[in-house]
Amino acid sequence: LDHAFDLPRILAEVKRVLASDGVFIAEVGRGTENEFGRGFYEATSWKNLDELLAILTAGGFALERRSSFDEPWPGEHIIFRLA
Repeated sequence: LDHAFDLPRILAEVKRVLASDGVFIAEVGRGTENEFGRGFYEATSWKNLDELLAILTAGGFALERRSSFDEPWPGEHIIFRLA
């Protein structure tokens, strides 16, 4: 998601094409407060995962599961369904 130039547009497209029983899985960095922000290749960023989760929830998704990882960079896998 950090490569998306227009995150609301991306989320609208995911909602449009996602099957009613489908899942939306994203691998995301932990945010600018946790040393993950806009580098050379990132088009968007968030302060922390709570901020990103709030954006996704407001976009019509319901959090199903999240799982942390540290390699090759610190982040989380987040899994959503349509709300």
